[in-house]
Amino acid sequence: SHFFLPEDYDQRGPLEQWKSQQPVGHQSVMQLEPKNPNKKIDFSMDAIKSALKMALSSMESDESKAMSSADIKEVDSVGDGGLVTALWSGGNCVALWNGRDHIDLNLFTFVESKELHDEFVLHFRTYFRMKLAIALRDTQPRGYGRVVNFPSDIGDRSDPHWAKFKE
Repeated sequence: SHFFLPEDYDQRGPLEQWKSQQPVGHQSVMQLEPKNPNKKIDFSMDAIKSALKMALSSMESDESKAMSSADIKEVDSVGDGGLVTALWSGGNCVALWNGRDHIDLNLFTFVESKELHDEFVLHFRTYFRMKLAIALRDTQPRGYGRVVNFPSDIGDRSDPHWAKFKE
């Protein structure tokens, strides 16, 4: 068998992509469901809107101060449930209720902070009497240039260790 090194491959394309990506934000998509599936669901559009308002106004970090001034809109004609949107200068949030047993939260902020996203979902979940579990969670950077990394992953933008070329 033969072993190949990174410099044995043309690394120009991957390096161009690495250098072109410009992350500008942090997105978390979460699906919340009752911890006890046998409990009666007490969701309503009013409760979801109130939970979103409360979560936005409860944020304490400097990066999240603008959240309390979010412009909130509700659409209650989406299938059996509805959605609530919140827009502010530092990001946005969409809460989508399927009318039955789960709520999807889609939170975008221009600040890369897992802690900020965790704090937000904690405040949102505590509004409800029933305990809500995060059944699914997906977190990714957002930006342009085929972004796949958070700014903290990219660092100082020096060439990555795998970008080696044969002379």
